[in-house]
Amino acid sequence: SEAAARAAERFIGNQGRDVEAWFHRRGDLGGTQKECSAALVIGRPSVCARVHALEQQGRLVKTDRRRDGCQVYRRA
Repeated sequence: SEAAARAAERFIGNQGRDVEAWFHRRGDLGGTQKECSAALVIGRPSVCARVHALEQQGRLVKTDRRRDGCQVYRRA
């Protein structure tokens, strides 16, 4: 619904925009939540929540790849 989309966008906020931009800069190489957290100096739980929300909105895609034991995501 439209209300759910607005609520998700508010939740994503500035951290989510930073997380999304980081994955977009990585291109097809993608990245893990662990890599993103280290690069942006944002706590892993916060990155995890933003990645999940961005994935639910179709803005990030979970790949079949793993790196350093972690799931790799890429831009949609």
